Amino acid sequence: MHNDEMRALTHLRRWWMLCVLLSASILVGAAILLSHIWLANNVLRWTIITASVLLLMLGILWKNLQHNRDLETGKLRAHFGAGNWLSLARGMLIALLAGFLFSPLPVGVWAWLPAILYTLAAVSDYFDGFLARISHSVSELGEILDLEWDALGLLIAVSLSIGYGFLSVWFWLFGFARYLYIFTLWIHRKAGGKVLELPQSVARRPIAALTMGFMTVMLWPIISQPSTTLAAGIFAIPFTASFLRDWMVVTGRLDVNGANYKRLKSNLEPFLFDKIPVVLRMLVLIAVLPELFRLGPSRQVLTQSFTLLNGELLDGFLWILLGIKWVSIIMISIGAAGRTAAFSLLIPLGLTIVGSQLTLSRAVGLAATLGIMIVGSGSWSLWKPEEKIFRRRAAEKG
Repeated sequence: MHNDEMRALTHLRRWWMLCVLLSASILVGAAILLSHIWLANNVLRWTIITASVLLLMLGILWKNLQHNRDLETGKLRAHFGAGNWLSLARGMLIALLAGFLFSPLPVGVWAWLPAILYTLAAVSDYFDGFLARISHSVSELGEILDLEWDALGLLIAVSLSIGYGFLSVWFWLFGFARYLYIFTLWIHRKAGGKVLELPQSVARRPIAALTMGFMTVMLWPIISQPSTTLAAGIFAIPFTASFLRDWMVVTGRLDVNGANYKRLKSNLEPFLFDKIPVVLRMLVLIAVLPELFRLGPSRQVLTQSFTLLNGELLDGFLWILLGIKWVSIIMISIGAAGRTAAFSLLIPLGLTIVGSQLTLSRAVGLAATLGIMIVGSGSWSLWKPEEKIFRRRAAEKG
């Protein structure tokens, strides 16, 4: 390492020390805030867990400082850059979320805090790359942090959802997916096998984005089983298939450039992304049709979940939910921003299921709505803006 790189690394270590100080300050401030709404033993547990996760993250950052290199020139940068700073902020949010492990869900409006933290982390996951690209500071370090934070955040969100009783225990396999993937590759290497480079995939990013969005919903303090189990099972299918496909590719068991694979892909993609979505749109329309003229969830459920709602405010919220339901159904029917409409429909549909029961019709509607979120609205769609967002990163050309 020559003198310029040594100076750059010294600067990066100073920035790392600033990260330590900022993390400690935020940790203390958050603990003081929580002491006003939580029992002392819960606050102490939260502080210990959060501090442990922060130490792990800071260790990962320290270990990879030498990877803060420009992807094009390979030059070591002396500053993190806007994108990496947002990635570090996302790491802080994930650490704060981890603190809620092994503790009861906060009561009242504070019950939304874990969901809000993970939502902010999910949003920042999209914009850290955006900031790095527009500021021309994309680095190897950013890609490393992105992978590490994604895996850790998913594991923590899954663990919390299971702990709160929103998801079944078997869903832990979902949370440990990346770590199982790395472990099995390690075994493959130890057995003398080769690990090939993972090729680009148009499906990997949409599946990751949808998974993160799904886990955000799974932390809402208004959901319950069995609807969450049904939803988790549906999302587990593409998620597991994506990891299995990647594992088979890097271990040489699947040749993505082979004639058989290309033939299967060319036959399967039109079926999955053109024909199946049309059937799903019809199922949503049929299943949700009986709900279109009902205000939806009971007042009791809404007042328990949204403590600020009462009287005229509650009536207005019910009419808003009904409006969302109508607009979403129309958009899904004509294929206008189908994925967005499907996500919007989940709010009134989910609240109705929680407030009443999971009937066969509602189960079909829920499954079909989730299916549209995963595969899109398919053929005969008027407008599909989400496809560009899912298949291309923010501020990325092409």
